[in-house]
Amino acid sequence: MASITEIQDWVNLAKEGNTRPLDRYFKTIYNKLEPKLINKLGSKSVAEEYLALTMAKFWEKFVHENHPLPHVNFDAYFAIMAKNAYIDDTRKKDFKLLDLEGNLKKEEYEEELEEDHLEQEHLDSLKEKAMLIATDELTDICKDIFNVILKLGISKPSQLQHHFDNLDVRQITARKYDCMQQLKRRATEIFNQLLDKHQN
Repeated sequence: MASITEIQDWVNLAKEGNTRPLDRYFKTIYNKLEPKLINKLGSKSVAEEYLALTMAKFWEKFVHENHPLPHVNFDAYFAIMAKNAYIDDTRKKDFKLLDLEGNLKKEEYEEELEEDHLEQEHLDSLKEKAMLIATDELTDICKDIFNVILKLGISKPSQLQHHFDNLDVRQITARKYDCMQQLKRRATEIFNQLLDKHQN
């Protein structure tokens, strides 16, 4: 089992652009925990998806956002986080990021807007415009992933992996999660800019 010092070193290297040590660690953890999660969650594809999602969230929080690593047993950390993410999703029937019918849904990203200043129709128009601009600014890999989702109506990493031979399920899950976060953040920024222009 890797020590907290080793994991921190790998995180630091990833921040500098050398992701191989952290990728190797993720692969080791993935292979170790996958059988246990299959037993708990009852499905190989579900176990793959939520374990990979947990690793994507680890990457976002500790590599991109620079949060300090907790002093925990990371084998248990990944297993518990994956299980909890699965439980949370099953409880949230209205969970919205990408809908499974293939339609990219607009995130509820307005923050207590005073709707009396603008007609709802105009708000919807601004949100649609923000989403289109943000989508156009995505990286090529993100555009490719969303195009497959929209055209074929699929979104599970195990399904998407068949269309991206150079990526495994874990990498697809991480990329999909990162792309959705990029899209949400950028669409929110653009929407607020459009709203400010209109109000000024």
